[in-house]
Amino acid sequence: MAPYPMIDDRNISQSSYEILDLGVWDREANNESWKWYLGEKFGSENISSYAAPAREKNLRDLPPHFIDVEVAIYS
Repeated sequence: MAPYPMIDDRNISQSSYEILDLGVWDREANNESWKWYLGEKFGSENISSYAAPAREKNLRDLPPHFIDVEVAIYS
């Protein structure tokens, strides 16, 4: 189970451009974390779907996994 999964190293989703300057977990922190995890492969296209599952086009061959997404509404 991954309550707060890092599944896409590319940071191309709309929300990745909306969550900025939070000081906790924002776009900058997410990019930094991927750099630590992927090392010199960060930014390349040669990333395993085991490292970044969102890159996989067919999830059939990946291990089963439950992803919990919590939604927080800020006003």
